[in-house]
Formats: sequence, structure tokens, C-alpha cells
Amino acid sequence: MFHSLKSRRKLFAIFSLFSFVFNIFQPAFLALSLAPVISPTLTHAEDLPPVDASPEPTTSPSESIVPSVEPTLHIESDSSREMTPDAEQSGSPSPDIIVVSPSLSIDPSPIASDTPTPVPTTVPTNPPAPADSSPAPPDSNSTIVTTDPQVAESSAELVSVESQPIEKITLANGQPILDTVNTDWNIDEAAGTATTKESVKLGIKYIFPLDNRVTVTFSSLPADESLRSPLKIVKVKVSDLNLADSIKPYGEYAYDITTSMTNGSFDYDLTLPKPDNQSVDIVYMEDQNSTPTTLADSQTSQQGNTVKASGIDHFTIFVVINPPLSGATCVLAGATTGTGCYATLQEAIDASSNGDTIEIQSDLTVTQQVNVNKDVTIDGNGFTISPSFAYTNNSNNATFGGFVSGVTLKNITIDGTLGTNLHGINIYTVTNILLDNISVENNDKAGVVVNGSIVTVNNILTSGNGWYGINVDQGSGVTTEAKLIINGISSHNETAHIYIDDKTKTVSIVDTNNQYDNTDLHPGNVRIYNLINPTSSNSSARSRIN
Repeated sequence: MFHSLKSRRKLFAIFSLFSFVFNIFQPAFLALSLAPVISPTLTHAEDLPPVDASPEPTTSPSESIVPSVEPTLHIESDSSREMTPDAEQSGSPSPDIIVVSPSLSIDPSPIASDTPTPVPTTVPTNPPAPADSSPAPPDSNSTIVTTDPQVAESSAELVSVESQPIEKITLANGQPILDTVNTDWNIDEAAGTATTKESVKLGIKYIFPLDNRVTVTFSSLPADESLRSPLKIVKVKVSDLNLADSIKPYGEYAYDITTSMTNGSFDYDLTLPKPDNQSVDIVYMEDQNSTPTTLADSQTSQQGNTVKASGIDHFTIFVVINPPLSGATCVLAGATTGTGCYATLQEAIDASSNGDTIEIQSDLTVTQQVNVNKDVTIDGNGFTISPSFAYTNNSNNATFGGFVSGVTLKNITIDGTLGTNLHGINIYTVTNILLDNISVENNDKAGVVVNGSIVTVNNILTSGNGWYGINVDQGSGVTTEAKLIINGISSHNETAHIYIDDKTKTVSIVDTNNQYDNTDLHPGNVRIYNLINPTSSNSSARSRIN
């Protein structure tokens, strides 16, 4: 019995020794068994790479799970080494084992899934540059893009690359200028166009064959002659342009000047027609409906019957206009010679040429007799002319006088209320005068005087005149015929509508529509013509004129 117990204790001591040795070396065995999993090249804990303090996202399939080993000191209680009943009975407790071992600390890993995780492919990366290396110098002609290329949305605006500037050559100082002749152009007179037969050159003044006051002279052109082209000039009616009422063009035409050269690749000087000794402005329009832009005064100069524009670098429609007058009424004179804007009616007549039309743009007050000394048409456009002066002599005794043959006055009211001892219209020893739709009112003397002249009236109205409506007479010392031809519907409210001083002289009345009856006064040679139905005639005539 004693021998058996002794043998048991011996076996237990051997077993305990074995367990003690096993527990001491167990962590080393475990570390050796895990070493291939951790890294095939790291065998010591201090060789492991440092762990990044920022945890990587757990959802990335490319994460590497790298265990880290930390030496820890802890006390384990092994249930297999607890006291057996025999030991309890013997009163010998199983000793606590103090184990020093490396403990595995695993970084967070993705949640386990039944779906196999693909093994990521390792992409080699360039090693970072040494700390003391210098950065590469920047390339001014290139841009390093570090982001993925972006595709522009369908609504994105496309930015075009700016074209390279065109090299120009300029006209040399003192270089002679040659004028073109008509044979240098292809001319279409019916269409109002002319185009040069060759591309434009320096040292040439291009004279428009349809109006030699229109010229183009280039001061610079593209150096590459293949970029040059012929010059085309087109007459454009100003009535076809969308111009504001405040813009008063000179003449009947504007000029569209074009080539196929790129704007800005050339410079040129331009001349356009204008009235003599009249200052004008130039406006340009990209097309017939665009808003006109006025050239700066520094670019224009007045030259007799032309205006010059300098340093133009684009082609467009050019219009000569009358500059706005500050505090003055604009009277337009022109048709044959063009249009000029004048402050007074007399200035407009003086600047006009025979055959011109003068357009009155507003009511006017005149301070002396208006002498119609040109064969012109004066259109009052329904406005009123009022004299503010008094009679001084026979050269200053009416609102309108000093007529030449061939004059037409139309659509005018002459109101002599502010005048003193004046006639409205005094026509003396001329022929072929037409008074069309004229109203003559409130003059101290006669409304209209026809002395030794042949005058036609159409729709004449006289009212409130001191002497009579119309006086027809040869006048003192005059031998030429005095003749009045009456057309349309007349209106008068004076006591004597038409008055003849001496019916025995060469005087006649032609009443086309038989509106008048005549009466001879005795004694003497006076003859008076009055309307048969003055009430209806007055009403009809006033409605037409007003």
C-alpha cells in the first residue's frame, strides 16, 4: 500500500513537471506555428511594421489583415491543473502557473461572410522621393492632371480657341496713292453695286463708280496676300433702314462696304458725301435693322462736300446723318443734293439746290421775310409758320416772298397774328408757282398777292385776313400777265375772296370747278370773286388742311 502510493506520487510529480515545461514553451510553439501567416520575412516582433493609427474602412475588399504581437503579462488559471480529489484529500493544492507569452492582437477585420473575398492584386508603387531630393521644375507649357478626366455635360458651353492674330503690313509714309477708274470695277448700276476686279492693295484709292465722293483707301492690310479679297460697295436706300425718327440722314442713300477679309486684319480711311459747308455725323449699322452707332468726332473730319472717317477696322453700313441741334428747330433741305439739318428755313433754302425738297419738321417763327430764291419744294408737313416782324419795305412785306419760277409750297399754315402790316404770301413777276393745300390766316393785309405772275392754287384756304383772301393784279409798272388757276376745293371767310384791282389789264381767273361767282364794282374796274357756297367750302377745306 505504501509502495503503491509512493508510485502514484512519483507519476504525479513527473506529470506536473511535464505540464510545467509545456506551459512555459506553449507560447513559443504557438508563435512559431503562426509566423508564416504573419509574414514570411518577419521573425521578431520588433521587425513588424508600425500599425497606422487611423483605422482603414472595414468595407474595403483590398484591406490586408495583419496581426500584431504584443508581449503581455497575465496570469492564467488552467482548469486542467486544478487539484484532484486525491490532492484535496492530501491537502496539497495545485500551484498557479505564471505565464509570460506574446499575445496576438488582431486589427479590426470585415465581418465574416459566406461569400468568398477576392484576393486583391498587389499594384507596385513608386517609392517616395528621398527627403533631401529637390522637386522637379514646373513645366509652363503643360498641366499635370491628377484627377480623372471629366466629360462635359450636354449643356456645357464650348470655349473656342482664340485664332492667332493676322500679321499686317502698313502703308509707307510718302507712298504715292493711285486712283481707280471705272474699268477696275465690275459695275451693276441697276442694283447700285460695284466690286473691284482684283483683291485690294495698299497705295490705291478705291473710288466708287456710282458716286465719286465715296472712296476707300487702305492704310494696312494682311501681309499674306492670299487673305485679301475684292472690295464691294452697295448703295442702300435710307428708307430701307430701321432708323429712329430722331435720326435725320443726309441724302437718299447709305453705303454698305464689305470684303471677305477678317475684321481687324486691316485699316482704312473712308469718305462719304455731304452738303457743302455743312457739318455732319457718321453712324454705322451691322445690318439694316441693327441699332446705329455714331463714330467718334476724333475719327471724322469735314472736307467740303465730303466727310472723312479714319482708322476704320471693320466693314458695315455707313450712314451720313445731320447732328442733333441743341435748342434749335431742324429744317431738312435736300433730295438731289442730300439732306442737311438747319436751324432756320432761310438757311435751308440758301443751302439747297434747284429741285430739292425742304422738309419743315415743326412749327417755326420767322423774324424776317423768307425769300424762296431757289426752284425748290417746301413741304410744311402740316406745321405753322408765324412771322414776328413788321413791314419795313417791299422786300420785307410778307412771310414768304422773293420767289423764283418753279417753286412749290405745300401743306403749310401761315398765321400772321404776330406780324405787323404784312401779307401772307407775295408772288411777283414769276411763273409756274404752285400753292398746294395752303392755309393763310390773320394777316393785316392780303392773304396771297399774285402780281404779274402765273400761280396755281389747289385746296386753298384763307381766313381772317385784313384786305381780302387773294389779290390778283399786274401791279405798278408791271406788264406781264397775272393769272390765277384754281383747282380743288377752296375756302374763304373774308368779305372779298378774290380781288382784282383793274379788270382791264392782263389779268385772268381760271375757276376749274366753277366754285365762284364774280361781281364788278362801279364806278371803276374792280372785280370780286366770291364762293357760291362759302359755308360748305370753308368746312371742307379746313378739314383737309388740319
